[in-house]
Amino acid sequence: GSQIVVGLETGIAVGDRRDNLLLPRAWQFIGTDRFAKVRAIVPFESSVYVASVDGVIRETPLGWETTYALSGANDLTVFDGAVWAATDAGLLQSTDGATWSVAAGLADSMYSVASVPGKMLVVAGASGTWRIESRTDTSPTKVPGVDFPPFTSFRQMSIDTTGALWIAPGPAGGEELQNVGFLRFKDNRWTQYVPGTPGIPVPPDRSGYRAIAVDAANRLWVGSHGSGIVVGDLSTEPPTFQFANRANSGITGLSDTPDYLAVSALHVGTDGYVYANLYHSLTWAFAPGFVPGMTSGPNQVTAQYLGTEISLTLEPSALAVDPNGVLWIGLRRSGIILIDLNGTPVDPSDDQFAGSIGVGGSVSLPDPNVTSIAIDRDGAVWVGTQGGLTVFTGAYNRNTNTYLLDSRSFSTNNNLPSNVVNAVIVDSANVKWIGTDAGIAQITAARRVINLSSTRLVDPRGKVVSLVYDHGAGAIWIGTERGLNRYQAYDVLGEGTAVQPSENPYRIGLDRRGNDYVLSGEPLTLLVTPGATLRIYTLTGDLVFEATDTGVGQITWNGT
Repeated sequence: GSQIVVGLETGIAVGDRRDNLLLPRAWQFIGTDRFAKVRAIVPFESSVYVASVDGVIRETPLGWETTYALSGANDLTVFDGAVWAATDAGLLQSTDGATWSVAAGLADSMYSVASVPGKMLVVAGASGTWRIESRTDTSPTKVPGVDFPPFTSFRQMSIDTTGALWIAPGPAGGEELQNVGFLRFKDNRWTQYVPGTPGIPVPPDRSGYRAIAVDAANRLWVGSHGSGIVVGDLSTEPPTFQFANRANSGITGLSDTPDYLAVSALHVGTDGYVYANLYHSLTWAFAPGFVPGMTSGPNQVTAQYLGTEISLTLEPSALAVDPNGVLWIGLRRSGIILIDLNGTPVDPSDDQFAGSIGVGGSVSLPDPNVTSIAIDRDGAVWVGTQGGLTVFTGAYNRNTNTYLLDSRSFSTNNNLPSNVVNAVIVDSANVKWIGTDAGIAQITAARRVINLSSTRLVDPRGKVVSLVYDHGAGAIWIGTERGLNRYQAYDVLGEGTAVQPSENPYRIGLDRRGNDYVLSGEPLTLLVTPGATLRIYTLTGDLVFEATDTGVGQITWNGT
């Protein structure tokens, strides 16, 4: 036809193809409540159908009308003489655009639908992925290995030695998560570990399980909001679980309710110790081999500051141990405190207060709300906050108990997608990955910031809440409050060593010739502003190519 219809967050835009679509006059914006958050548009028969959070709307000779409004519509397609809608109420079909019915008995939430004309319809939803042969098919075929998890919040993640991904979901914007538990994704299958089963208590708070880590012995640690820490033995299949609480391990929580153990973060140190942040109880250190109920329990970090114990009413949110053996504890609203464990994490008698970092001054944070802490391969400490990112470098003198630090902050002024930083990790190439409220950034070893596109994130807002690096696969798992993404960051060659950056800025093939890897693939041609200069760098910041356009608006790089 003569129109092009574009879906927007706040409505639709209709363009007249007979006019110049580069001009505003060619477009008409239609913004009503019915068109909030448009998710899909398809033509069927003589009408255009639009899927939105409020249902399905179609164009008629009399204007736009709502044809289905019982639930939100997530996707649309046309197959076998009908229009199909993936909705929160199931998979629906209509042959006349006015009457809708549940198709193939799929009445649970459906997320997306696609057609292979003349062959099949494929629909993905809460119960998995299904194949449908025709409009009258009442027995859809389930596609194996493409199931969906029982929740869409991926707040904390960790990888075990088999490459399995473990997820703790909470907290997630008020969702009731007490009975959700935690998940494993292995061999393309999801396994849910439900509270109330042996070794997995039901958390009293709706935030559920909210912190997760795998230690050096390939044991799983999962922190709950209220009932303590689950410790899992992953050497068996299925895994077996125990939980550590005040009664069997001496861990204490809130001062007035010491049995209430709210774990906010877990960290596995290079020394093999596991560190846990607890609200109103600060940080606890667990020795390698710790099991719930053993006689030598964990140590509560209680360093002295000017003769007084550090306040246990602080709310810890992140933690890491640097190469000097200094524990960095990130806090909500209060910056960072540093505690020297003196090489003996389970001996509280020699813990020393090593300083604090707040907002303001030559060495400081951009915001007092700390969200994430990571140590890179050079020993630099990267701290994410709700107001930006800061890296700290320096030297610690244990004899004088002084930490001489320098700091540098990054923000949207340095190409971060957002100043709200939720996750910071370091991969095997010492590249930092930064998850923000508006997408992901890389920071190279030379500290150049590369803002990656967020258009393919499952969360359309681009909000990233967790990141984890799978060294064996060279991949980054990206957790959001609305689903999970996997980004293949490196090609893994040889003995599992990640050697090639992916699409940063151009993916060149690598071929093995003898004992060497050589560049291959097609040359890269970029369209540029006439007269522009193009520079391409490695991840370590080395310049590998530079050219200036001769005026034709095109530069070609052959990889050498």
